[in-house]
Amino acid sequence: MADGGASATGVSGPGNSTWVIREPNLLICEGQQERRFFEAVLKQAPRPVQVQCRDCGGKSALPRFLRMLAVVPGFDTLRWIGIVTDADTNAGSAFIRVRAALKASGLPEPAKAWQAQTGGDQTVAVFVLPDENTPGDLETVLWEHLQGQPIAQCILDFLSCASPEMVDSNHLPKARVAAWLATRERPDLRLGEAAEAGLCDFMWNIGQFRRLLELIP
Repeated sequence: MADGGASATGVSGPGNSTWVIREPNLLICEGQQERRFFEAVLKQAPRPVQVQCRDCGGKSALPRFLRMLAVVPGFDTLRWIGIVTDADTNAGSAFIRVRAALKASGLPEPAKAWQAQTGGDQTVAVFVLPDENTPGDLETVLWEHLQGQPIAQCILDFLSCASPEMVDSNHLPKARVAAWLATRERPDLRLGEAAEAGLCDFMWNIGQFRRLLELIP
């Protein structure tokens, strides 16, 4: 499994070095922390997977990333493309945005999120987090699991006291997970870094990650 981040061109990586498609499956994430998270988690998957992870440089950079994908060396060997995106305030709008980018790039367009669509030699799936109907993000999925732990109430109490304006914020799941990370063995790590350090080894107990794995060949 490889391999790293991308610039807004979709062709260059860190330091403007050209990247190469080395695996038959490609998982595209929004940013570096998400890419590092999925890279680390997939290495611990219940079954072996041949997946190369890249970040596109942010939501607004995805259309250009997909348009430029066809000129990346190794594109002709690519058989499966997964795109992970946050629902944010509207899961339906997030999916429509990704589907429009796929259409503009000439790639297969799934009819729904969390379903695969094959066209020619390639299959595409779009993973809207936390799911196809619910507002939120990756951290929303994680918190749904973490809220069952004894420390969850401590985190809720802390945020309610320290940052009461956060209660109705769209960023609340991120704040909750960040507070949880601060209680781990290495509190300085961000989410992707924590996954790389093995501090998120419970991920395959979460249904959405098992659901994602089912769609990877």
